[in-house]
Order: sequence, then structure tokens, then C-alpha cells
Amino acid sequence: RPVASQLAATDTLAREVLMGSSSRWLRVAVAWALLAPARAALSTTQTLEIEDGYPLVCDRGKEPADCIETYAQKLRPSGITFEREQLDAMFEAICLPLSSDSCAKQLTELELPLGGVGTIVVKAGEAPASAVDDFLVTARAAGHKLDVEGVGGVLQHFCSQKPCVLPLKPLRHEVEGVGAVTVAVGQEVADAVEAWALAARVQGLPLGLDGVAEAARALCIQKKCNRGVALPPAQVDLEGVGTVTVPFGREPSELIEVFAAQAYTAGHGLLPFETHQAVMANLCAQMPCHVPLTEKTLEIEGVGEIRVAVGQEVADAVRTFVDDARRAGHAVDTEGATAIMERLCSLKKCNVPLDLGPDTLKIENIGTVVVGLGEEPSVKLLDWLERVR
Repeated sequence: RPVASQLAATDTLAREVLMGSSSRWLRVAVAWALLAPARAALSTTQTLEIEDGYPLVCDRGKEPADCIETYAQKLRPSGITFEREQLDAMFEAICLPLSSDSCAKQLTELELPLGGVGTIVVKAGEAPASAVDDFLVTARAAGHKLDVEGVGGVLQHFCSQKPCVLPLKPLRHEVEGVGAVTVAVGQEVADAVEAWALAARVQGLPLGLDGVAEAARALCIQKKCNRGVALPPAQVDLEGVGTVTVPFGREPSELIEVFAAQAYTAGHGLLPFETHQAVMANLCAQMPCHVPLTEKTLEIEGVGEIRVAVGQEVADAVRTFVDDARRAGHAVDTEGATAIMERLCSLKKCNVPLDLGPDTLKIENIGTVVVGLGEEPSVKLLDWLERVR
């Protein structure tokens, strides 16, 4: 074609590509330098500007199809992929100003049937290593026993027909404070992440669902993921009370405390410690346990032992202890009670402040009974009844 016709065709293509799609990677901006007649020679380096992306550079003497393949494969590990129409748009943008024999090699999809297993398909712009890896994952999931060591010849077959930019090797992702998760060639990402996560928890490493999700996201950018990571919670049903649920990465003892507190608020009272121990044993059979379940105790010299039950607020236990101690004749003042509270709060999380004010009971249309700290409620009630008669 005359140069003017070539330029007109390229200009039309540029406008169509720029205006015909909202996809950022399909909006291929063809620089005016590409349209210059000097660019029409095969001996000239071709440059295609990709809007919001990296420029595609095809060096002198290179086939445009190979340049596009190399470009697409290099970007794949960073999560950037191209549809076939996008690759074709790049090819046309480079090749239209050139002579027909300058772009003899086309962008093609390659196939290789493996008897009894299936067909390996390598799409245009896809690295053969990625296609082979994905094929191994799918074939193994279907029950085929394929040896990774035997795929060298398969890879060589594809690499003789198109550029092979990415190597066939395991993927690795590092999670700070936990370690690296490695996905072997032919292994489903979810399988690798689940095994890694469970091993990390067995070791007591600080890994929760957020960390697992971050690792899976990073790996699924680089490799096709066929299913999500499944790490179901451990559960134990307590008849008449409810269900203790412990998500992956949480300590069962922590969630038993939460459950016991909720059960108490719901009117089930403080459950026996033996009940909590049985629940703990059941949960620990389902998942790793690193923090023991205990009742918190503190010996107060000359007074006795204060015990904070599972699910009980420290402030409630201290109030009851001080009340009983005063009724027994022990001089536990506000300062002493506060000191006890502080020591216990170093052993167990405290959610409410200590209240040593009097208890009150309002009797409608009669009055209010006030029971001070350390006073016997029955005695105060009888005294009050005598006064209001």
C-alpha cells in the first residue's frame, strides 16, 4: 500500500482502539512517532505506548508477535493480563505501517494433546510454563498422576514455537512474622496455603484469617487459583446454652471466655469450670491450642483467695470478695480493693471498672433499700422493713 494509505489505516485503528473500549489495557495509544513513514521499515525499533502502562518496545530484527508475547508474559506475575482482542490490537498497531512480510509470524494459540489426560492449551500472550503448571493442577485434581519431572519435553515443545519468558518453578510468598508459603509446580494454591497456615498455627505463630487471605491474594495474582482457601472454624455445641465457635487463628481459651460471659449475661449463670474444660478439650481436638484455659486466682494475705471464674468480670469477682471479707470482719478498704483489682487485671482482661458503691433495691410505692459494702443484705432489709411500717 502507499504510505499515506498505511498511515490513514493506522490512524483509524488508533482512534477505534482509543474510543471503542473502557478497559484501561485496551485503550492503546499509538504515538504519532509510530505513524511516521520512517517507522515503516523492519529495521527500525517499534514502540507502542500503552495508556497507564509500560511501553511495548520491539527491537530491530524482532518479530512483532514475539515482542508482544514477551511483553505480555513479563507482566503476568504482577497481575496484568490481556484479552486476545487487546493483543490483536497491539499487533495491528505495530504491523499496519510495515510491509506484509515484516509481520509474517502471527499471534497463535498452541495446543498439545496428551493421550488419556487432556490437551495442554497455551493462549496467545500466555507463558508456556504457566499453561503447563495450570494443566498439571487440573489433571491432578481429576485423579491423574503426572510427574513434574516429565514435563521438560512438553515445555521445550512450546518454547520452540514462541518465547518462554517465565521459568517453570515453585512460587514463594513471604509473610512477616510467620514465614514463607511455597506453592509447588502442579499444586493448587489453596492446598499449599491451607497446609502452610495449619503448620504455622501448630507452631503457635501469629497467623489469622487476614494473613491467610493476604498470602492467597498475592499468590493468585501470579498463578491461576481454582478454589478459595477453606479453613473452617472449630465448633462445639453446649446443649441449652449455645455454640462455641473459634475461627482459624484464634485461641479456643479466648473464645470460651467470650462465650461464658455471653451465657452469663443471657441468664445461664457462671457455668462450672469442668464444663468449660470439656469444651476446651473438644475444641483442641479440632485445632491447635497454645493458651490454656484457667480460672484466675490471687491469694490475699490474711484474708483468703479470690477466684475469677471463666466468663466472669474481674470487677464483679473483686466486689463479691471484698463484700464477703468485710462481713467476715476483715478490714479491706477501697485502696486495698483497688490494689487487688490491678493485680487481677494483669492476669485477665478487665472490661468494666471496679464499683464499690452501695447496692440499692427500689420497692415500688414504698422506698429504696440501700446495702453498703460489707453489710448483710438480710439484716439491712429487716431494719428497713421495721422503719417503713
